[in-house]
Amino acid sequence: MKVHEYISENRIWYAVADNYTMLVITRPYDGRAAFVGNGPMVAVAACSPSTVRAVHLKALELGGANEEDPGYRIGDFFGAYFRDLDRDKLAMFCIMSR
Repeated sequence: MKVHEYISENRIWYAVADNYTMLVITRPYDGRAAFVGNGPMVAVAACSPSTVRAVHLKALELGGANEEDPGYRIGDFFGAYFRDLDRDKLAMFCIMSR
């Protein structure tokens, strides 16, 4: 298994070659201290933007809180962010050409 390492000013990425398995280590985006619900995030790859939208909508219907609506971010990254009932942050994403 080949693993790529990417280092930037505020994060380190480790990514397995040829798939979307990765570990990203970074400080919380809001600048506050890391604690349960602020810092850790699980991101799950989906097969399409429609799946990302459907999971995001279902999470909100079940009482989750919206963090960012579904949409394109950087390049071909399409994602949505929400918090579950325990305030854990989750993301659904796919990599799709616009």
